[in-house]
Amino acid sequence: MSPCAFGRPPNGRKGRFEQHLGEDPRQRKAHRALVATFLSGAHTQEAAAERLGLPFSTYRRHLIRGLEVLCSLLWRRELLSVELT
Repeated sequence: MSPCAFGRPPNGRKGRFEQHLGEDPRQRKAHRALVATFLSGAHTQEAAAERLGLPFSTYRRHLIRGLEVLCSLLWRRELLSVELT
């Protein structure tokens, strides 16, 4: 399933997640990969890598890191009832 198949998140959610993931300067590359892949309408990962001006392998490394961070944030929110705002 392509990342675009999931569609855009409901209004309000995008801003909070994007803001939280983009706060840490060490995660900025991962954040950019997530946004290019899931929120900017790239139809393929290759297109997202090209949009970011990155070699595909570098883009994939950043995307994997971004997904790890996002999963961690969502689990923390679920298990500890921690708000991301």
